[in-house]
Amino acid sequence: MNAHSVTQDQLKTKLNKLAELCTAEDLKTLDHLTNGLLQYQDGGNSSYIGSWLQPERKLLENGSFQMKIPITPLVYNSLHIVHGGITATLIDMVTGGVIHAHLPETKGAVTTDLQLRYFKPGKGNELTCYGTLLRLGQSLCTAEGIIFDDKGDLIAKGTATYAVIEKP
Repeated sequence: MNAHSVTQDQLKTKLNKLAELCTAEDLKTLDHLTNGLLQYQDGGNSSYIGSWLQPERKLLENGSFQMKIPITPLVYNSLHIVHGGITATLIDMVTGGVIHAHLPETKGAVTTDLQLRYFKPGKGNELTCYGTLLRLGQSLCTAEGIIFDDKGDLIAKGTATYAVIEKP
């Protein structure tokens, strides 16, 4: 067993101890994480990051992609606002989502460039992100992502370029 291996009994012991020590906010956060992990196990999310953020995703009629995530303590920085790295991850996810929605089933895409601007701190109950396809090429694709808070204020905007690859 390596240093990162854990048995089910060890994990149960840790989780029981954690449940005893948790604040109400900790319990809510742990519940969010376990719900996400259960969704991942059931095939509801294709990645651990997706299960952690629990986005609602949908392709819109105009071909753009929408994603919403709840703002929970999991995404806070030390100032209790959405961490800038989470904002960057959301731009990456929503631009990747719109590109993947327009690629053939046999193709995937990986980020080669991500540029973004932050306008306001992420606060409130949820963030809504939109991804718009700018260019769909054979080898490179580009999309734009924007993020709004639940008041409709612009939080961030970015562009991302992806290399098109064959799926494994």
